[in-house]
Amino acid sequence: MKGLPVDLKTIKNNISSYNFDSLFYFCVHKLHEISKTKLGLERTDFLEWHVLFAFKLILAHAGTNSKNKIANYNDFRKIIGNIQSFFDTPIFSRYNNIDKPVRAIAYQQFWVSENVHKRDFARQSIIFKQINSKYEVKSMLLSKSGVELEDYFLMLFLLYALVFELKNTKISIDLFGPTVELIGKRQIILFLDSISTDLEDAKIFARQKSDTREKSAERQIYENSPFFRYPLIKINNEYLIIAPCLVNRFCKYSLYDFFRYEDKESFSQHFGLVFERYIQKCLEYSGLKFVNFNHNMSFPKDIKNVDFGLISDAYSVLIEAKATELSWVAGEDPTDINLINTQKCHSIKAVKQFYDFINYVKLQNGVGSFNLSSQINFAFIVTYKELYFGSMQRAWSEFIKVALRENAKTFDFETLPICNIFFLTIDDLEVVFYLVKNDLINLKDFLEDLKIKEDNPSTRRFTFRMYLEEYTQVDAELPFLNDEFSRIFDKIELKTKV
Repeated sequence: MKGLPVDLKTIKNNISSYNFDSLFYFCVHKLHEISKTKLGLERTDFLEWHVLFAFKLILAHAGTNSKNKIANYNDFRKIIGNIQSFFDTPIFSRYNNIDKPVRAIAYQQFWVSENVHKRDFARQSIIFKQINSKYEVKSMLLSKSGVELEDYFLMLFLLYALVFELKNTKISIDLFGPTVELIGKRQIILFLDSISTDLEDAKIFARQKSDTREKSAERQIYENSPFFRYPLIKINNEYLIIAPCLVNRFCKYSLYDFFRYEDKESFSQHFGLVFERYIQKCLEYSGLKFVNFNHNMSFPKDIKNVDFGLISDAYSVLIEAKATELSWVAGEDPTDINLINTQKCHSIKAVKQFYDFINYVKLQNGVGSFNLSSQINFAFIVTYKELYFGSMQRAWSEFIKVALRENAKTFDFETLPICNIFFLTIDDLEVVFYLVKNDLINLKDFLEDLKIKEDNPSTRRFTFRMYLEEYTQVDAELPFLNDEFSRIFDKIELKTKV
């Protein structure tokens, strides 16, 4: 790449001259060391995404020329230093909006610091058991992996415990202890095989992902790890954990990613319906008064209603569920056209829905027991994964306004200002409702304060979750999620005590 201190071709050529095993194990060791650093157990000057990028290149290119030198630790450090130099490519000059390069960086880096809570396991269990009545989750999972759905959730939690509680770097059947009798040795092997790849296949996969004919070197800088679905590598009869951060992310989204990959169109349709029902469950827990506009209500064909409305004398909140995620194309290269293409049927559509619905509600002077507040109105777009859009105010000025230029002529910005629309993940929504339920925040005051922070560059944050950071000492334990987690965990605990 022209103008880079060290280009990608030079890095690849350097890596190819070293023996594979020597670099491979240096890399894996460093990824586990970084995980301990985040826990305060060790210190390191390496950044996780640099080492993950090195891991892909080592798999693809190490030992592919005749030199085959044995790398020492200083050789490995030099490779990481060159990758760091490669990552210093000036990205901010490529875009006309500061949020675009920041989003590319967030897309690449923020996931490595995400935490997994027990509610993440419970949420997946609730959602995917519900979806099975309309979509054959159990049979598809069984046919593709050989694993029963209930056993899958048990082993997902055990995987997390083995990596983060017991700090294992490799996994074998023996580590599952008494739970082998509960689940069965064959089910455990099938589960581990379904989430791993062997070393030769990993090398082939990495070569494909590092090919600049398929993806430019510049784009590769901001890609996510290609090993989200396969965080383990099977070597002999053991499963090497590539990096704890990959297992962490896998535990949070594994089934969603599995079905999106295997059967995207059909799965997305059924998942969206169950996702709405799950949000209703959260609303019921919150104690807030709400209306479900999808239940026993009819609307004109030209009106696409939103999903829910919160009712209060002091405010109203429209809520639209969008089981969407940021495509890898838009994540790595967030141009207007890429963002519009990935979101025109999701967040962009949700904005139009809000304003069309507002016009309809005003025309009808209310819908059922719902009416817009005379004081202030808000709207939530709730997604399953983080979109890294920051506030709607920024996303609107960046690309949504362009996409809705003609439609916006009929939008009532006085009733619902753009700055009153927020992007939340389902995890954010759970935390907000927990805080409301336990009188730790007043929702209206919290959102008003968030708007003030958003207007000030020194207090502005890039995701809604970051505004919840002052409540990080609060473990948002929603009772129905606790009950589901206990139901899963008690099976393990009971068998272990026997």
